Order: sequence, then structure tokens, then C-alpha cells
Amino acid sequence: MCLWPPVIVTDRCGIANIVDGQLGFAVLYDEDELTNTILHLLADDKLRREFGEKGKLLVREKFSWDKITEQVENIYSSCTL
Repeated sequence: MCLWPPVIVTDRCGIANIVDGQLGFAVLYDEDELTNTILHLLADDKLRREFGEKGKLLVREKFSWDKITEQVENIYSSCTL
């Protein structure tokens, strides 16, 4: 079984709202904040597994080849020449 790792991003990235509390954590752009969050995740096996499972589900639901193809086709079909 492949365990997907949790994600830690800063509040300055474009996906912080997707990640925070669902796939991992969004932290302030601060070295101490990042260090503490990494240590927190390393110490909590259950939380790492939970975020990993949620990450797998998100990828399957929104970023599978079928979903991406569907999104691209919808964009192309909405364009008029």
C-alpha cells in the first residue's frame, strides 16, 4: 500500500486554501512555523495517514486523467471561433 505524504505549504502559495486541514497544513511564511509543523506531522502517524488518504481521494476525484480530459474538453467546447 502506497502512503501518500501530507502536504505543508505556506500561506503565500496559491493552493493554501485547498491544503489546509484537508491534505496537510498551510503555515505562515516563517521558518519556525514550518519547523514546528514538520515536527508535529512527524510525531503524529494517525494524522499523516489521514491527510494521505484525503490526498489520494482528491487526486482520484479531481485530477484523474478522465477528469482532466473532461475539463479540457469543456473548456474547448465553450470557446467560440
